[in-house]
Amino acid sequence: MHDPYREVVIVLVAGSIIFLVLTGIVIFILLFYQKKRFSHQYQMEQMKNEMEQELLKTQLETQENTFRQIADELHDNVGQLLSSANILLAVTQRKLSDPPESLLTASETLSRAMFDLRAMSKSLNKEWLQRFNLIDNLRAEADRINVSRSITVRILPALSQLPVSAEAQVMLFRIIQEALQNCIKHAAATTVDVHIAADTAMLSICVEDNGKGFSSGDGQPQGLGLMNMRHRTNLLGGSIEWLSAAGEGTRVQIYLPVKTPGL
Repeated sequence: MHDPYREVVIVLVAGSIIFLVLTGIVIFILLFYQKKRFSHQYQMEQMKNEMEQELLKTQLETQENTFRQIADELHDNVGQLLSSANILLAVTQRKLSDPPESLLTASETLSRAMFDLRAMSKSLNKEWLQRFNLIDNLRAEADRINVSRSITVRILPALSQLPVSAEAQVMLFRIIQEALQNCIKHAAATTVDVHIAADTAMLSICVEDNGKGFSSGDGQPQGLGLMNMRHRTNLLGGSIEWLSAAGEGTRVQIYLPVKTPGL
């Protein structure tokens, strides 16, 4: 016997099943498309980051080569000229029974300039840096700066060896070197302390001065040297920030992972 009600139910059920199947197919297609889009975006972002990293490495390698050329020029040319001048002063002193105070002062000043020049030449030479650990290099840099007696730099490590590669130590030295130069040029500081500590996961470096500081309302300081500090820190997979208040000095805080990727 023909049952129209039963046919209606069958049609409704069949229609619902078809609707659910079509809805499922549409949802699957949308999810698949969304996944592909996210995957594409992720790949593009990865490619962009890799390109930026390679560009930064190229820029810093170029800078290191420039540093090496300057170091060679300082050592081979300027250093030799100063050395010759110092020998002539010494010869003149020996010929005089009572050399004037100005001549003695000139000789002492020239010797100090030669010491500074040698130290600066070595600090610019990447190959030289790689033969020594970071802490030794920082102590030598501090000695070079402290000769002026206008500012005192103290290196305060909590460890004797850093748990990062030699390449990473060279880059880290450049970051700290730039921070010290900023203290000398801009902070009007009399003391700078460099604290270095590490645990199993993180290396912490703090460069703290007692200078004039800057207002937090000014935001993070800008400049080519500071951009290089950020770039180098990013390449090392770490973070850097400047903490300061007007009249209360500045603290540059750097955190690096102990196992640096790619170095």
